Amino acid sequence: TIDPTIDPSSYSLESYWSRRYSSSHPSQSERYHDWYFPPPSLLPILPPCESALENGCGLRPVLPHIDCEDRVGTDYSPTCISQLSVLHPGCTWLCRDALSMPSFSDESFDMVIEKGLLDAVITGGVDKAVRAVATMARIAKGHVVCVTHFGVGWWIEDVLCVGLGRGGGRTRKTTKGP
Repeated sequence: TIDPTIDPSSYSLESYWSRRYSSSHPSQSERYHDWYFPPPSLLPILPPCESALENGCGLRPVLPHIDCEDRVGTDYSPTCISQLSVLHPGCTWLCRDALSMPSFSDESFDMVIEKGLLDAVITGGVDKAVRAVATMARIAKGHVVCVTHFGVGWWIEDVLCVGLGRGGGRTRKTTKGP
């Protein structure tokens, strides 16, 4: 369930996430936005890779469960990154803005994953979500995997197609779900 006391447009702001992550223990900070499934349940649908980036990973990353050599997670909350560095030292955790990652060159990772990033970013406007997808498409040399709580509807299709096009990616829609 979503906390009714929070303005949904704040989900696109770094200040919201840093405040949320610093307010309590990691397991409690996720209580309102708990995933419908544990992160490892994504593993069967992820392609094999040597390098993976999880963009906007939050405190429930799938990255530590992926079997690949180079695992990098990003979030723009320094509080989140500090906590992840302690919880999952086998991955590299970096504080980055999902809308622009100039420190990563084109095609830096075999796979780029986001789970819920677009759900949060879209509250700041469609253009922000398109920029996030374009950034992921630019740094992915293989797959861009997007997991959303929203159904495949007008906004997600438009955001993915436009964003992938701007980022130089090829568009192919695959919908998997119950």
